[in-house]
Amino acid sequence: MWEVSEKDENGNHGDIISHNTTNSYISANNKLVTTVGVDNLVIEETKDAILVACKDQVQDVKAIVEKLKSQDRYEYKHQREVFRPWGKYDSLDFGERDQVKSITVKPGAKLSLQMHHHRAEHWVWFLVQPKLLTVIKPF
Repeated sequence: MWEVSEKDENGNHGDIISHNTTNSYISANNKLVTTVGVDNLVIEETKDAILVACKDQVQDVKAIVEKLKSQDRYEYKHQREVFRPWGKYDSLDFGERDQVKSITVKPGAKLSLQMHHHRAEHWVWFLVQPKLLTVIKPF
C-alpha cells in the first residue's frame, strides 16, 4: 500500500502535519495526525482506530488483534464503514437499542426493505444532486 499511495514531500499520506519526523509511514484518512520528533514509526488512522508501531515490529499487530478478540471488543467484530453492492454505510453511533448510520447509495442502486421485530426504523433522506458549474474568466 505504501508504494501506491499518494504521499507528501515527507513521504506521508493524508491530513498530516509533522516536524522533525523521519523514516515514518503516516496515513490519515479521517482526522488530522501530527507528529513531532519521531522516527521509524508506522501510524495508521482509520474511522475505527489508530495504530502506532515501530516499523520493525509492525508484523506483531496480530498480537493486538488477539487481545481485541480475547476482550470481546466491538472493534474486533465490526467495522465502522461497511461496503455493500448497493453502496456503503458508516455506523456513526450505536447504543443498546439504537443506531445511527450514514448510508451512501450508488447511482442506480436500490436498497431492500426489511422488517425488524425488535426495533423501529426512522429514515431521514438527504438527496444530493450533482451540479456542473462552469466558471468563465475574461481574458
